[in-house]
Amino acid sequence: MQHVSRESTQPTGLARTYARSAWWQQPLVQRPTPLLGNGQLAALLQSAGQSLLVASRQGNVVLAIHSDGERCYMSRSSAPGPMGIAVAGPLIALGTALGIKTYRRFPAALGAEASYLPIGIQFTGSVSIHDVEWDADGKLWFVNTMYSALCSLDYASSFRVEWTPSFVLEHGPRDCCHLNGMAFADGAPRYATALAAIGTAEGWRASNPLRSGVLLDLAGGTVADGLSLPHSPVVRQNEVWLLEAGRGRLIKVDQAGHQTDVAEPRGIVRGLDFLEHFAIIGRSRVRPSSGSVAETLSTKWASAENVCDLQLIDIRSGEIVDRVALPDLDEISTVRVVPSSRVVLLEPNPEQLATTQICRFTG
Repeated sequence: MQHVSRESTQPTGLARTYARSAWWQQPLVQRPTPLLGNGQLAALLQSAGQSLLVASRQGNVVLAIHSDGERCYMSRSSAPGPMGIAVAGPLIALGTALGIKTYRRFPAALGAEASYLPIGIQFTGSVSIHDVEWDADGKLWFVNTMYSALCSLDYASSFRVEWTPSFVLEHGPRDCCHLNGMAFADGAPRYATALAAIGTAEGWRASNPLRSGVLLDLAGGTVADGLSLPHSPVVRQNEVWLLEAGRGRLIKVDQAGHQTDVAEPRGIVRGLDFLEHFAIIGRSRVRPSSGSVAETLSTKWASAENVCDLQLIDIRSGEIVDRVALPDLDEISTVRVVPSSRVVLLEPNPEQLATTQICRFTG
């Protein structure tokens, strides 16, 4: 049996959009796993009609997390070394160990509110892709950590280098400063984070992780320094919010560079997104190999708090109002809110892909 349907929302300039599938009535994913928490994250997701995607490079997995209003549930999708996640309209981009994979939302007839099918992957090589995001013109940007650069996809090459920090002296795959974060403002990249303002090959490794991190303005140089392993910058109300993984803190930085502590999620924190007046943060386990960072965090907090979870923080007070444990994981790379109550990433087999198309007719 084949299914053909018309999408309810049509892109500008396209008269008709059709989808065809021979497998939409089949089960989509495994039974979701219930997660432990006090219910506040679950209530927030349901009231907002949103869900979450969480990437774990260490676990080679992407978690799709939804709510029934009382509990959160997760489903797993496998991916090699997933890091950055971008969501724009019907598209999701996922940075992986060797490239960027793009998913496209399929019509609701598939049986879930937001079911996404893979429509392509561009291989970049092993360049340690971190944050990814689409700009206002539809260009996909990503943090190319190995090249100490912000890059875009270029179908004539593996990628196009768009910007590098002014202090980078050795260009190419040298990972000078461990550039890792990218924040957009007004539909374009505006800020970046790096673990050290060093321009020679792997120079960041010799820096002090407790105070060498920087927040950079792409047009104006260093906004803030003395940061400890900064990650996951997000622009919100003309301020840059970011995580200091080495101190276990959520901070915000204004345009003058003034830093304000907002909360202490207590652990290696990576992955930040917002929903209403709440921050959703990923907390990873502290590894003994983290050296001075491990010593600092272990001294500050009890070993019982060395867990991997999602934390819901009220940014008005800095209070941690919910913690949702993620079983069998040690590390979180990215947290991203998705504007659908339940999102499913599908990996159909070749036979299913052969009978599944999204077709646009112009006219």
